[in-house]
Amino acid sequence: MALTHYAAGPCIVKWTPRNGAGTLGTQVTLGINREAIMFTVTPRFADVESDDWGGPDGVAADMQFMGATANISLSLTKINTTAGIPDPMLEKILDGVAWGSPSHAQSALDDVGSHMIFGEFMRQDGYMGVLTLDATGNAAGPDGVNNNMLIQFPYAFARSGGAQNVGTRYMSYDIELEAVAGPSVSGVSSDGILYTKSFA
Repeated sequence: MALTHYAAGPCIVKWTPRNGAGTLGTQVTLGINREAIMFTVTPRFADVESDDWGGPDGVAADMQFMGATANISLSLTKINTTAGIPDPMLEKILDGVAWGSPSHAQSALDDVGSHMIFGEFMRQDGYMGVLTLDATGNAAGPDGVNNNMLIQFPYAFARSGGAQNVGTRYMSYDIELEAVAGPSVSGVSSDGILYTKSFA
């Protein structure tokens, strides 16, 4: 196999909201990132202590895997607009987790700049969504290498909210999202899946 350069091309960022019943809403195109989208996968481990390794004062006898999270950094400079203004879904993700589609009735009344009811649960109350990074519109290079890629995070949310600039040459929406693995429920296609990657 030859070493090859990959021209990733533009990546379209899409969002599909969930509700508390686990069903998906309508997918919304948020925009295109400034440049390459970086995401970091961080596994979590718990130390297992044992007396034959010195107990609490010694080194861990083993490490127990306790899941993983992914952190995705977005900086959207080309954004989806409706009637010349940013899409409301993008504005609500910028607020953090107020997406206006969860199961709680009051949440449906949330507007831009409003947060959810205090104490809501991200997964249980439907504040998570499916984040899709779609770079499948790129043609193969002269060498015939297929550069198309599609990455999906089935359970993502805006852990730290985001930032919007005003008064500069161009507007950008900078958002930090976190993704977790799907719940361990028998028969659910996203069981234990943190993200999927495919080459179209």
